[in-house]
Amino acid sequence: MQLHIPTMFVVIVVASVILAISIGAITRRDDRDGLIPIIAALGLVALAFVLFPLRGIIPDLLSLWMANVAVSGAYALMLIAVAKFQQRRLPAWMVFGPPALIAAAVAVCLTWLSVDLFGRILITNTIYLFQDVLMLYALIPYVPKTVGRGQYLVIAGVLLNIAAIVSRAIVLYAAELDSVTFIADAGVSQSIIFLSSFAHLILVTIGFVL
Repeated sequence: MQLHIPTMFVVIVVASVILAISIGAITRRDDRDGLIPIIAALGLVALAFVLFPLRGIIPDLLSLWMANVAVSGAYALMLIAVAKFQQRRLPAWMVFGPPALIAAAVAVCLTWLSVDLFGRILITNTIYLFQDVLMLYALIPYVPKTVGRGQYLVIAGVLLNIAAIVSRAIVLYAAELDSVTFIADAGVSQSIIFLSSFAHLILVTIGFVL
C-alpha cells in the first residue's frame, strides 16, 4: 500500500498544531513536567513538514536546510523534555550536538557536494537514528523510577521510529532509487517513514501527557 505523501504532510502538520494547542491549554506555568519543550518540538515538526514539500518552490536553504534542522531540533527538545521530567541535566553535546551536525552536513551537501535524495536521507536519518538512541539511553535506565505507563508509549514511539528509519533506507535502496527522487514522491519507503512519523508523534505526545 502506498499513501498519498502530500496528504500525509498535511495530516502531520495539522496533528502537530492541534496537539501543541491542546497541551498548551493544560500546561502549568512552572512546567515541572517538561511539556513546554514538547510544545516547541511539535511546532518545529509542523514547520518542517510545511517546508519539505516546497522543495523547488522556495530556496533550498528553507526547504532542505531549515526543514532538517527543525526535525533534529524537535528531537533535541523531546530529549530536553525527558530530562526536565526526570529533573536532571544532560550533557550539552547530547542535546545540541546532533542539530549542529545536521546543520553542517546539509549545508555541505547544498554548497559543495552534489548529493541525491538517497544520499541526503542516509546522512540526515543516521543522525536522527542517533538521536532516537540517545532518547532511549535517557529513558530506559529511569523506567523503574518513573511512575505511570506513559513512559512506555514514549519508548514505543521511539522504537517504532528506529524501525521505520532502517526499513525506509532498505526499501529505498533495494527497490525505489529510480522511482523516488523527490520528498513528496509516492513509494513504499515514503509510506513507511511518514506514517511512522505520524504514529511517533501521537505516541510520544500522549506518553508525555500521561
